[in-house]
Amino acid sequence: MTFGGAVMPPYANDLSVTERWNVINCVRGKVLQNGQSAVAIMQPNKGGAANDFVC
Repeated sequence: MTFGGAVMPPYANDLSVTERWNVINCVRGKVLQNGQSAVAIMQPNKGGAANDFVC
């Protein structure tokens, strides 16, 4: 998340270290809660928006 990757831009200038860890912990929690992969949770729904994802 800090440096970005193949399809994700870097967020080092937009999010603090604490905010980046909050995002990571949120995704981990949703994955454990739903028993799905993070990729499945973050896929756009039929309306084009990401699935409801609130932490």
